[in-house]
Amino acid sequence: MPRLQVPPVQNFSCHSCSHCCRHHVIELSAAEKKRLETLRPARAMPELQEAIVPYGDAFRLAHGENGACVFLRQDHRCAIHAEFGEQAKPLACRIFPYALHPVGNGLAVSLRFSCPSVAGNLGLPVSAQTRELSDLARLVVPDDAAKIPAPAILADVHPAWPDFERFVRHLVRFFRDEKQAIGLQVVTALRWIDLIEKAQFDQINGSDAEEILSGLAKAAENKAQEEANTLAEPTRLGRTQFRTLVYQYARKDTVADLNAGLLPRLKLLWEAIRFSRSGGVAPPLAPELGSVPKRAIEEIAGSERIGDELLRRYFRVKLEGLHFCGRGYYDLPFVEGFRHLALVLPATLFMARWAALTRGEKRVTLRDIAFALGRADHHHGYSPALGNTNARRRVRLLASRDDIARLCSWYSR
Repeated sequence: MPRLQVPPVQNFSCHSCSHCCRHHVIELSAAEKKRLETLRPARAMPELQEAIVPYGDAFRLAHGENGACVFLRQDHRCAIHAEFGEQAKPLACRIFPYALHPVGNGLAVSLRFSCPSVAGNLGLPVSAQTRELSDLARLVVPDDAAKIPAPAILADVHPAWPDFERFVRHLVRFFRDEKQAIGLQVVTALRWIDLIEKAQFDQINGSDAEEILSGLAKAAENKAQEEANTLAEPTRLGRTQFRTLVYQYARKDTVADLNAGLLPRLKLLWEAIRFSRSGGVAPPLAPELGSVPKRAIEEIAGSERIGDELLRRYFRVKLEGLHFCGRGYYDLPFVEGFRHLALVLPATLFMARWAALTRGEKRVTLRDIAFALGRADHHHGYSPALGNTNARRRVRLLASRDDIARLCSWYSR
């Protein structure tokens, strides 16, 4: 097995909350469908042939009327697991919330913060679970994973793995200071990314790379510190584009929604357009995200840094796990992928304000931030709408107007 690179700051153990069973589509390959159908379920279980339904070019487990997987029991346990053991469960269930990404001769381990136990950092250190992760890796990692090239830094800059990992290590360093505000850390990293993009180099490799990247990091830190004294508001166009992104993160379509036909889909599109405008009322998208005035979302008090530990850990896990570029994120280059990841910060803090108002609170709590981050990370890297041409064009537009850094600072205030 290849070496595993695990996030040193993250813990995880399953606490049987069944959140994943109630909020995720469990997709199956044709081979896995055939394997499951050979099982002989007990009378208390649904018939497997009836519980597996078509899903695009593949298949999925059916959902009950409450939106949960049909195999989720009232005691929050999986009926397949209880009847046949963990090994019998679909692969998507067994690997969640982990995500494994090739990195040269190794594998980088990331986790999904849509799992409440991951967000809460509950359980055993991930670094103590290498044996279990190796077993999972044998099931999901292709034999030729070591031949997968490193992600591009820019569209036309393709480094070898050792040089690419050097870029990642420098980016992670911006998030190690536990005393520094997360908003400033993200903005500093964005300034470093800007300098890399403007450097117009063909390659940065070998012994010179460390000195060059360190020099750019120092310049980025100085620039971000200077900007911290003056809070620049996002532009009007930037706010419009950002609210469109927030709507995509906040909305969670069920299978019934996806199969509802053209008219309901057009209604969702119209709501997205209305949400992108300033003023008015935010539509109720979940029990936690109710109908509240959008101006009130902008005016509610922030978190006073109570969510910094959670958000800092999120960025470290995503960066160290390569869950923001290349195979881990729509095959985007390093620079572009980090800008997409940076936007998770203001989107999360916007939704946290929205959630606080829905509960009738006047100040954001850690509970609101954890919910909002889980909502955003449910989609981040997995929703096609966040990796298509329009989404990439939106992020490039925001970057060109310096609105990504402005949004990060504004909603971190």
